Amino acid sequence: MREVLDRIFKAHGLGRVGHVTRPVDGRNNPIYIVDNRLVVRFDGLTSADTTDPELTTRFAGEAWVYRALAGHGLPTPNVLVIDDSREIAPMPYIVMSFLAGRAAIDSPELTARQLQTLAFDVGQFLARMHNVMSFDRFGKWHQLHDGSHWATWARWPAAFFDHYAQWSDELGGAASPDLVRDLRALVDDARPAFEQVTQGVIAHRDGHPGNVLQVGGRLTGVVDFEWWMAADPACDFAVDDQWAALGDGCVGAMYDGYTSIRPLTAGHAAKTRVYNLLRDFDDVVTSYAAGDHAASRAAARKLRAKLG
Repeated sequence: MREVLDRIFKAHGLGRVGHVTRPVDGRNNPIYIVDNRLVVRFDGLTSADTTDPELTTRFAGEAWVYRALAGHGLPTPNVLVIDDSREIAPMPYIVMSFLAGRAAIDSPELTARQLQTLAFDVGQFLARMHNVMSFDRFGKWHQLHDGSHWATWARWPAAFFDHYAQWSDELGGAASPDLVRDLRALVDDARPAFEQVTQGVIAHRDGHPGNVLQVGGRLTGVVDFEWWMAADPACDFAVDDQWAALGDGCVGAMYDGYTSIRPLTAGHAAKTRVYNLLRDFDDVVTSYAAGDHAASRAAARKLRAKLG
């Protein structure tokens, strides 16, 4: 990989490649940090014959949102290069500026007070991000441009559920019939709350502690926007359970930070519960599809416990 990095840096006039480190994370998208100056992230999901626009446009959409957020002073990387030609490297890649800090999930040295301060910062980041712009339609980057978007938000949760329910069925039952039935009922019951969402915002949708960088308990950046959507702002609270696991008081501090800038939307609690459970449903099915049946069963037990 050192030779590939050398070719990339030479082709784009980025200087020489010195010290290279690779974070533990980045299973789908291998990440290399060069001299604590630049980050090269490879697209490990898009194979040479992939035509799925959801995959092939991820980095372009991520670059767009970084530029939009940076224009409002939010701490995100500066994108220098996107290349999907495969002429220099075997995979598409994106080159970004390095942001100082360690992921919150990998910061055991932080005190409870520091974690709460960080969570407050994250809440304010989300609120400021949601205030950047609004959309009159909903969907991922490619859907906003190719006409496959959702005209109303109320259609999205059901469509997401239906996709994974059908996939589960095609796999021979990754999720049990009662699990599918009960989750479907919950999605249907929350529809009135979804119908109140009339405008979308930039929603990260994966803002767990692994994608939040900090130094000394203060936010230095939020990364990994490849799955962002024009969506209900409540989507960004679907990972509350991961912040709760990080430390006592973190979720409350995050909400305090958010509401110091922007109010929660109507039906917030009902919506975030559904979004959180849909993430678990995704884990049940995708783990099963990947052959990790133990992880799928664990995700199913987690989902069952939350459903009651």
